[in-house]
Amino acid sequence: MSRNDAAPGTVTAPSCRIHRMLSHLYLQCLIAVLLGAAVGGLWPSADADLKPLGDGFIALVKMFIAPIIFCTVVHGIASMGNARAVGRVSLKALVYFEVLTTVAMVIDLAAAHAGGGVAAAAGGARKGTGPHAPPTGKPSPTSPRPPSHIKANQ
Repeated sequence: MSRNDAAPGTVTAPSCRIHRMLSHLYLQCLIAVLLGAAVGGLWPSADADLKPLGDGFIALVKMFIAPIIFCTVVHGIASMGNARAVGRVSLKALVYFEVLTTVAMVIDLAAAHAGGGVAAAAGGARKGTGPHAPPTGKPSPTSPRPPSHIKANQ
């Protein structure tokens, strides 16, 4: 009996190559990025309508990042066998974090000083925008969402 032969009376879904390919998360993300770029290119005026959706997505990502990282670190430490290995890995991770943070800061400072800052690269800040801009009178649907689990409970 081959893999495709089913028992009498059962229905099996056809296994096709496209369904197998679309089951990979990286391919789904690539398709979503391409679709987002196509929507932005074809309908540039849709950005104002889709802003609440994007703001909500960013708020959800910010809200879930800290617990996911915490659980990953705790699981990694708990699954290690002895305390010496935990100390060695912790020291390597701390050194790695410090070195890469320093490199990122040096690159950021060099880019900011070489080009005159971020506002100069973007053509200067627009008047009436930013966190201290006057309210527009239009309520945002994302404002009641807490930025994290911790701030949600306070």
